[in-house]
Amino acid sequence: MNLNNKKNTDTPNIPQAKIRIPFGIKLVAIVTVIVLGAAYAVTSLVGAMVSREFGRVAEDNNVTINNRAAAVAEEKLYRVRSDALMLLDTVRTAQNGLPPGNSRSPPPVSTRTLAQTEPRFFERSQDIAAVVIPSGEAHINRVFFKNREADSEVLFVWIDQESAAVERAARGEPVLRNA
Repeated sequence: MNLNNKKNTDTPNIPQAKIRIPFGIKLVAIVTVIVLGAAYAVTSLVGAMVSREFGRVAEDNNVTINNRAAAVAEEKLYRVRSDALMLLDTVRTAQNGLPPGNSRSPPPVSTRTLAQTEPRFFERSQDIAAVVIPSGEAHINRVFFKNREADSEVLFVWIDQESAAVERAARGEPVLRNA
């Protein structure tokens, strides 16, 4: 027997496997995927929460702005109504000679003062186009129509078209129409 031909049985004969990807690279890849996934999840959650918060804040801002605009419009309407009633009271006082609710004799009102009442009123209340009473009394702001290059006669056509609203207003219901 030849000792040289014998296979060595002291060490097991295990085939050597080739290492395709080193363990360190696999570990780095796994950690990178986990970190990127966590960053994506956190970014998505924060983005969703922030967008909801922005939506809520924008909605609150819109409500606040609308409430302010409504308050300004309401104040303006009350002021216009008050100013129109003041004009009517002044004209009636000048025509009748007695202010409403007053039994004393008023100072005499000249025709000139009465003629200046309406232009002064409309000079100070430039947003009012006309004060029209359903009984036929009409005070027209000619400057309003002139500045807007409109015909004041169209006002009476529009009032005729809105006769139902005029009747409701004559019964005391507050009615607002935008011409």
